[in-house]
Amino acid sequence: GRAFTVAVTLGALIGVWFELADHRQDAIEHAARDSGSLARVSDEDRTRAVQVVDLSLQGVVERRKRELIGPQGPGGSVSDTYLAGKVAQVPYIAALIAIDEHGAIIAGTDPALDDTDFKQEPFFRFHREDAHGLDLRIGAPRRYGGVWLASLSRALVKPDGTFGGAVVAVIDPEYFEQDFRNIDVGKNGIVALF
Repeated sequence: GRAFTVAVTLGALIGVWFELADHRQDAIEHAARDSGSLARVSDEDRTRAVQVVDLSLQGVVERRKRELIGPQGPGGSVSDTYLAGKVAQVPYIAALIAIDEHGAIIAGTDPALDDTDFKQEPFFRFHREDAHGLDLRIGAPRRYGGVWLASLSRALVKPDGTFGGAVVAVIDPEYFEQDFRNIDVGKNGIVALF
């Protein structure tokens, strides 16, 4: 009797343990597949966003180059209005600013930055040293009240090939929040952007 009851109980507990272990492993594999898919989708979205912003920056770079070459032809100049049009085309750009080689604003879409000297900003120093790359920064610029923002920038190059300043796009943090707000990560889940 009693040994048989203990053996059956122990057998049942071992069976339940194996069943739980099997379900746990299935849950881990399912979570890994889901997170991998989410990471791929998120990565593809971020890559497309960077490409779209970079195309806007390249348009400003080319327009500024034409502006410096000669009289204002059909292309026009880099102005506040021109930059505002670029921002309107890409809704997740919060601000677009063109800066000369001395760190002063040529044109911009954020009047709060009009008196800002950009020559000490890391993106500006990067482009002064290397005028041929796209620079991506994530940080909390003091002029945006400590809000974490992403910025992308490119150098403005003079017709003779020397450094002529930079153009920077500040990405609206709402863009990232909206993207991740609709993800159901469960009761205790979190989404982190690195």
